[in-house]
Amino acid sequence: MDTWTGAEARLLRRVALRLSVRDFAELLGIPARTISKWEQAGSAREPRPHMQAMLDTALAQADDDAKARFSRALRANLAAQESLPVHLPAIDGTPHSDPSVPDQFDARADPAGLWRPASTARETRDFAVRDFVFDRRQVITGGMAVLAVGSRLTEPIDGWAAGVPLYFSASKTQTVTEEEVHHIEMTGHALRRWEGRFRLGIKRKAVLGQLAEVAELVERGQPAELEQRLFRVVAELSKAAASMSWEAGLNAEAQHYYLLSLRASHAASDRLFGLNVLAAMARQMIYLNRSADALEIVRAAVDGAPRTTPRVHAMLRMREAWAHARLGRPEAFRRVAGKAEELMVADHGADGDDPPWIDGFDSAELSGTIGGRYLELATVTGKPQGFGHAVTYISDALKLRDQDNLRNRALDTINLARARLGTGEPDEAARTALEAMRMARHINSGHADRKLMRFAEESARFAKNREVRHAREELTDYLRPKKLNQGA
Repeated sequence: MDTWTGAEARLLRRVALRLSVRDFAELLGIPARTISKWEQAGSAREPRPHMQAMLDTALAQADDDAKARFSRALRANLAAQESLPVHLPAIDGTPHSDPSVPDQFDARADPAGLWRPASTARETRDFAVRDFVFDRRQVITGGMAVLAVGSRLTEPIDGWAAGVPLYFSASKTQTVTEEEVHHIEMTGHALRRWEGRFRLGIKRKAVLGQLAEVAELVERGQPAELEQRLFRVVAELSKAAASMSWEAGLNAEAQHYYLLSLRASHAASDRLFGLNVLAAMARQMIYLNRSADALEIVRAAVDGAPRTTPRVHAMLRMREAWAHARLGRPEAFRRVAGKAEELMVADHGADGDDPPWIDGFDSAELSGTIGGRYLELATVTGKPQGFGHAVTYISDALKLRDQDNLRNRALDTINLARARLGTGEPDEAARTALEAMRMARHINSGHADRKLMRFAEESARFAKNREVRHAREELTDYLRPKKLNQGA
């Protein structure tokens, strides 16, 4: 290369070497933040001379296949530049536009148009409408979406981490008033807070219907300020639809809604909410035994994160710790979980500028999460001392939990029952499991039911114990009529 810019550096990292931002930074021996800045600026940023030399070396040391991929990508990039109209790059997240080019986007940074606002609105509307009318009985022969794993999942997220710029058309006719947008925002908040008051299927249908309507409004085109507010609603409703799909065991649909939510939050210029979405995507991958993918997602979130509050950072760290636990890495788990605890202590002295969606991640949630991860670490590694740590942390969480937070209390209680099995307390484990089952009857959570099924399986080795035998019979009666997708 005669001169490297952020655009070529991104091609070398993502297309040729197929590395995450963090791994590429380690290869070059520079901070990951520097890589992100290069890629965000694209062709407008030229690394310093000594870093140009580092990039030369990285390309020279690559294998022949990687060099061939880089050459092809570079030719495609140059061809795209020759065919594109000239426009200004986005600065500090502010959208720029050229009235002669409708709904512009940077095709060099996003050749598939994945992060183009118009594409996001259209795909969200279409998917929500199809899902609304989809016959769930067809799930046994194939659902609406296909689960993405590996690079098919993480490469699109790299676009978010790299900060693909936003472009909006200047010529848009307003079809909705500011008062109507406010009403839509309030309706979206209400739908997300329904919790367990309605049957899951009915609640999910309501969210999908509203999501399709709002996405259609955005697709018609609105002035930039209103459009970004509507995209924020689309992001929130898409994430709600993802969570409900996940609860119902519809993993491919859940993942698709998560990605749509991430794209909508990008169109809304709300990168903090994007962290929330990525954390949820990482959690889903962990439950699907794709912990390496989860770790890549969390690293992309950290690499592309704006300045976050201690509590948001702690939440991301716990996702990272969780992935380490599932991968059987006790030292990495304890190190990262310890950082999360330190961050939560620091949060008590913060200025209170947390985003509203992080409110649920408090000291109780942190304790419950660490306890649950110690439980998984002990299960994965076969080292029983983790069960004792799990009992301690989960017990603390239950003392701190709001009594009205029935769902999380039920999940904590199931984990506590499983941890009691690990510490060799079958009588107490059985009583705790029955308490959790009574809570589960009131929350209609597929996730809680799957955890109860896990307890029933793990308690088989204590089947001769009278208390355990009674609990297993009760659980069998409770779970028998439910069709549970254990992959969630």
